[in-house]
Amino acid sequence: KLIVSQSSVYGIGNILIQGLNFLLIPIFTRFLSTSDYGILSIISTYSSILAIILKLGLDAALTRHITFIDDDNLRKRYYGTIWLFLTSTAFIITLLINWNGVRLFAIIFREIPYDPYGRLATWLAFAGTAATIPLILFRVREKPLYYISISIINFVLSTSLVVFFVAIFHRGASGSIQGQLIAECILFIPLTYITLRNVKLNFNWDQLKSSLAFGLPLIPHQLSGWALNMSDRVLLERFVSLDQLGVYDLGYKLE
Repeated sequence: KLIVSQSSVYGIGNILIQGLNFLLIPIFTRFLSTSDYGILSIISTYSSILAIILKLGLDAALTRHITFIDDDNLRKRYYGTIWLFLTSTAFIITLLINWNGVRLFAIIFREIPYDPYGRLATWLAFAGTAATIPLILFRVREKPLYYISISIINFVLSTSLVVFFVAIFHRGASGSIQGQLIAECILFIPLTYITLRNVKLNFNWDQLKSSLAFGLPLIPHQLSGWALNMSDRVLLERFVSLDQLGVYDLGYKLE
């Protein structure tokens, strides 16, 4: 009964978000051009890859390792170690990308500039790391309603801001990314508060080394999943126009 009830909450929450996202397509197609869709398809792919790299597989390692720690004090100290390392390394990587982003995008992409799209997406990926520990805590503690509530609040806030920037200010693709980034920044504060309530700031190299040994090998696995599902956009960007890429991406979503 517990498995069925919790699975139902996760399933209904995900279906609700996906269903609302689908219903919003007519609104976005009215205010976004096909080239905007092409840009967003590439930028969302880039942001997804960067999110995987920034987490360093520590989200999976955290889920695994906390099941072997019975003492609550030791568990909080372990959370603290992972949070300090994850946040600091993600911030450093984000700064390095911002420093070299213009050259990086010029090498990888044919038509999409780093400013403003890549820079906004880079900070978007960093802001998203704030949800890592709270979501894992809710899942491990078997609190699916809290987990789904965060996802729904994020979706509603993000969608509202995206509609605001796209439909009212007509900022196109950059407005869509701006809306998502502002939503993540707003949630960054309460999510960090939840994290700090459940950790003891501490750094244990042995715990970190064990977690990295488990998490880092998962990065190629996660990237291979991306390659199967999303790499077609990156490849197409080099051979077709952004308008054609946008039509392809929109058709893919409607399929």
